[in-house]
Amino acid sequence: MFVNSRVRITLTRTMPLFLAAGFLVVKSAESSIIPPQDLEANEPYHLVFITSIHTTTRSRDVNYYNDFVTSLANAAGIASLARIVGSTRGGVSAYDNTSSIFADHSSVPIYNPLGERVADSFTDLWDGSLYNAIKADELGNDLGNRGVATGTSWNGSTSWNPLGPKLPSYGVETGRAGATSGAWLSTAGLSPSKTSVPVYGITAELRTAAVPLPGSVFLLLPGLVGIVLFWKRVIGKDSGRGVRALSPRLQI
Repeated sequence: MFVNSRVRITLTRTMPLFLAAGFLVVKSAESSIIPPQDLEANEPYHLVFITSIHTTTRSRDVNYYNDFVTSLANAAGIASLARIVGSTRGGVSAYDNTSSIFADHSSVPIYNPLGERVADSFTDLWDGSLYNAIKADELGNDLGNRGVATGTSWNGSTSWNPLGPKLPSYGVETGRAGATSGAWLSTAGLSPSKTSVPVYGITAELRTAAVPLPGSVFLLLPGLVGIVLFWKRVIGKDSGRGVRALSPRLQI
């Protein structure tokens, strides 16, 4: 049985906005994402998204970016933990940074916020081909083929132009959110390091909803109980008549 095949989840949360200077601003946001379309109840998956809010590309601290995407995923009601799909100078690659939140690298699928499968597993994510483009933010908005800062080569390794560039004038490797080839991470295009841009985030393991008992069962239950009790009384009466009818014959 498939669950939530065409159900859209709507959640309203308070969304934190990170600024390059480190200040925190709060605004309201509504998350409207579609659950995976081809999974059964209580099955594991990960969600990959574009951040709805832009951030600096000048930081070399991967934890800054991890905190940034986690805060957005948490505020949108998606997940309590996420990692940036990005590589920093002198830090870690996108592959290594995201690896730690995958308990299973070979069989847990990855989806975008539109309910579409992106990859069959963590390993499959880095083979240069996606089933569907990521293209949507953590609120479920389709952003199309926009540029996303990654600092990463097509296979998840750190590019020559990572986040936290050596000089402010250097650019950062950028991918295309609408791409299904390795261009989702690297298009050989550079985003100026002074520009505030979106990045990719990927959540820790999530699970599809368990199948609830349909409401119609609760509506029918009293009627079913009544029918059972009625026939029980009828059978009891008929059984009594049968015994009384046989009694005179037994006395002869």
